[in-house]
Amino acid sequence: MMKLYKGINPVMNKSIFILQVSVIVAVLLLFAAKQSISGTTEQESTATVAAEHMQGVEQESPTTKARLKLQSAYRLYESGDIAAARKDLEEANQSLRKAIEEKGSAKEQTRELANEIQALSEQLTSDSEQQQNAILRYWHRSTALVAREMEDIIHRYNALLTTEQTLKPLLDAKMHLFYAEHDLFTNHDAELAEYELGNVIKYLDHALKTAKPEFKDRIIKIQKGVKALEDGASLSEEAWQIGNVNNALNSAQSKLDEAMKYATPVDRVRIDKVKSELVVLQRDIVKNSAKQHYDSVMYQLVQLINDL
Repeated sequence: MMKLYKGINPVMNKSIFILQVSVIVAVLLLFAAKQSISGTTEQESTATVAAEHMQGVEQESPTTKARLKLQSAYRLYESGDIAAARKDLEEANQSLRKAIEEKGSAKEQTRELANEIQALSEQLTSDSEQQQNAILRYWHRSTALVAREMEDIIHRYNALLTTEQTLKPLLDAKMHLFYAEHDLFTNHDAELAEYELGNVIKYLDHALKTAKPEFKDRIIKIQKGVKALEDGASLSEEAWQIGNVNNALNSAQSKLDEAMKYATPVDRVRIDKVKSELVVLQRDIVKNSAKQHYDSVMYQLVQLINDL
């Protein structure tokens, strides 16, 4: 079985995870139902039932092990076995020291608890209500740390779910954008290109609904870029320059048409050739500009996927 508290395996079975969480939450609720484990048969029974639930987790976190050792130390101290209680306190301290190295949160609280347990174990004596209450208090604090770990697990799992829900439509958008490349620049099929780019926008819309706030602006920017490709326009800063080049070439075509009226037959052949070359030049300029814009949009999309 996986270690429950060290993180979430993105490919783990969701139902198994939920079952494990349910077991631990049930344990925490059972412990929280009482404010003390001292004295009564009912309280001891509650702790026993909780411990039995914890046995379902084959590999426990250091914090969970520390909590169980504190529970055991309390019972041993209450029964008068001071040496065994001291040993359990020492092992609880060691488990918490290990937890400090692994924890992503609550490190200071864990270190503080470990220091207090160590100090108590070094001066543990018999028949001290103050020391007995201290063990009980440490047990409650360790239970709170276990609950904090559960919150971290749930948060990380939710974060993974959110990332997965955003990643899938982004990957679909990238696939359809790749499809569109052929229709835009090789097949020159405007209808198919428009269809594929429409799919890209659709999947980007899906991703936008689940994306974290820090990614939303980037998705919107990519959407605008795809829409520009779909409309046959360019949002690049050089768009006005391309327009000016086309205007100048159109003007040159008009001048050549005017020149044809006065040219000799031989010159007219040469002018026709120049006009044909101008048409090709205009088409290449527009095509190259669109390809550059396409490459820019694809790059932004790939970078976004990598940053999730």
